[in-house]
Amino acid sequence: MGDGMLCVTENPAAIYLIAQIGKNFAIEEDARIEGKALLELALEKLRSAQTIKLVLVEREADRPKLLDFYKDRGFKSWNERYDKGDGVKYDQMIRVLEPVADIQSLS
Repeated sequence: MGDGMLCVTENPAAIYLIAQIGKNFAIEEDARIEGKALLELALEKLRSAQTIKLVLVEREADRPKLLDFYKDRGFKSWNERYDKGDGVKYDQMIRVLEPVADIQSLS
């Protein structure tokens, strides 16, 4: 399938990678956005599509605070990889993100 869609049974699924969420200390503190708000903005954009989505994030494996941050938002550790170029082990995390219509029907 050359259209970027992965077919799971009869439901199309898309996989998205959210990359490089981090603090920017060059911005004045009162103008910064919290990580949880930034991640939620990204997830809301992805949620608006009408397909079931898999969302991937990657974190440095030796940063347990980030593990808690992503776990608290529904991500689960999925895979590890070692980058020889920067000498860092990364934990790849995954989450299923249902479309807005599916979330509303659950309530």
